[in-house]
Amino acid sequence: MADHGSLSASAETRHSGNGIKVSDAMRTTNPAIFAAGDCTDSGPKLTPVSAFEGRVAGKNLLAGEDKRTVDYPPIPAAIFTLPMVATVGLSEAAVREQGLKFDTHFEKTGDWYSSLRVGAKHTGFKVLVEQGSGQILGAHLIGPGSEEQINLFAMAMGAGQTANQIKAMIFAYPSYASDIGSMV
Repeated sequence: MADHGSLSASAETRHSGNGIKVSDAMRTTNPAIFAAGDCTDSGPKLTPVSAFEGRVAGKNLLAGEDKRTVDYPPIPAAIFTLPMVATVGLSEAAVREQGLKFDTHFEKTGDWYSSLRVGAKHTGFKVLVEQGSGQILGAHLIGPGSEEQINLFAMAMGAGQTANQIKAMIFAYPSYASDIGSMV
């Protein structure tokens, strides 16, 4: 086990307005202390992110050295309201700031079967697709099933799937997942 020295009165952990400063191994500025989750200045303040960071911190603690680092995959988020709202990846403003060339796929979907069958009138999507590569840069959804669809977008983004690869998939129909091919 690595010797990180003993804790002393002079050992302190640094913090910012967003939380305790941590390395990508989830180690604080005090080498004997790890931190993860909402108390840190790292990733989004979401329960699954806290668990992800905690696994990295725990593995490093048990290994006695920083063998693992946090490399955040695309992180989906949902607001459990009526209508449901979900997002993953970059916003249109963030894509523009990065100077990327992209296409915006936007549509209101109140007349789609998935919305009609549950009487949802205020539904839609915006999906940002990089020109040339076809990579999904961001997906923003509103309506029933968004909380599940966004997970599929996150998985596709993490796997590097292109819009054309998603379009080529065959989904069970009529399911909320089957709408994804029409969104890209």
